[in-house]
Amino acid sequence: PLTNAETTVKARVFSGSEWSPLTDATFLVATVPASSDNLVISKIHYRPAAPTAEELAAGHNNRNDFEYLELMNIGDQPVDLTGVAFEAGLNFDFDQGSSTVIEPGGRALLVENLPAFEYRFGSGLPVLGEFANGTNLANDGERLGLFAADGSAIRDFRYDDRAPWPTSPDGDGLALALVDPSSNPDHSLASNWQGSVRPGGDPGADARLSFTDWQAANGTTGPEDDPEGDLMSNLEEFLFGGDPSKVDAAQRLPRIGAEQLDIGAGLQEFAIIDVRINRAAGGQVAWLIESSTDGIAWQDGADFVSLHSDTDLGDGTQLLRFRVTEAIAAPGSPERRFFRVKAQL
Repeated sequence: PLTNAETTVKARVFSGSEWSPLTDATFLVATVPASSDNLVISKIHYRPAAPTAEELAAGHNNRNDFEYLELMNIGDQPVDLTGVAFEAGLNFDFDQGSSTVIEPGGRALLVENLPAFEYRFGSGLPVLGEFANGTNLANDGERLGLFAADGSAIRDFRYDDRAPWPTSPDGDGLALALVDPSSNPDHSLASNWQGSVRPGGDPGADARLSFTDWQAANGTTGPEDDPEGDLMSNLEEFLFGGDPSKVDAAQRLPRIGAEQLDIGAGLQEFAIIDVRINRAAGGQVAWLIESSTDGIAWQDGADFVSLHSDTDLGDGTQLLRFRVTEAIAAPGSPERRFFRVKAQL
C-alpha cells in the first residue's frame, strides 16, 4: 500500500512499436483538507534581530528579510494545503509552494526572503516559499486571516506587541510562539503565546526542551528527587527554570505579596502571587495554583485572576502574576491563606 501522502507517478504509453514521451503526475494519498481542527500558526517571527556584521556583508541589510511564519499539522493525518489562502496580513499562494502537504506533527515555513532566511537559519528547512506581493509581518501587530479551500476560517485573529501579549518578540530576536500548539489553543488569547525559548525561535522544529532531555543534560534522576537539598524537586527545578546542582530555591519559588489595585471599587488590597515559569517547559508540565485556609484542605486556583503580566526575565523564564479574586479586607475573607503550586508532567 502507498504510505506517502504525496506520490509522483511517471509513465509512458506503448503504441505499435513506439513509446510516448515520459509524463508524470502527482497524487495526494490519504490526506485531509486543512482546517481549524488540524492546522495551527505555531510561530510568528515578526521582528527578528538586526543583521549581524556577517549578514550585512552578505547583502542582507534589513531585519525584515529574516521574518517567517510557521504552520504546524496537529492532526494524525497528512494535511493538504491546496486552496488555502491568507485573506488578511500576508499574501501567499499555497498552490505554487514547494509542497501542499504537511505530515502529522510536521511544520512548514513561509518566509520573507529565502536567501536571507537560509543565511541565518540554514538550508534544508521545510520552507514552502516566500511571502507574495511585497507583504510582510507587521511589527506592531496585525490581523492574520488564514482560510480553507471551502472558505471557512482556519485561523483568524490579531496578534500584538504590547501587554498582555508577550513583548520580548518585539525586537529582542525571539519569535512569538504558541505555548502548546498541539492542544489547538485559541490564537486570539495572549496567554496562549510566549516569546520563544531561543533567539530565532527554532524555525521548523519544536522549540521546547523535554524533561527527559533536561534530566540528561543536568545528570539528574527522578522528577521527585532533590539532589542539592534546596527543597525543590527536579520537576519544580524544570518548571521554574532552576539549576538542580545549585541551591537556588529562594530565587525560583513563587512569591506571595500584597498590592493595592483598583478593579472598579476604588483601591483595595489584594494577595498577589508571582510565578516564575521556564519557557522551555511550556505545554509539558501541567501546573496550577492551590490555596488553603488551614494548610490541610487545598482547593485549586479557581479564585485566582491573571493580571496578564508576562515579564521576560532574560534567562529563558517569564514571570506571571495572579491575584486572589476577593480583597484581603472583604467581608468573610479568611484571616490567613496559604498558597502552593502543584505540578505534574
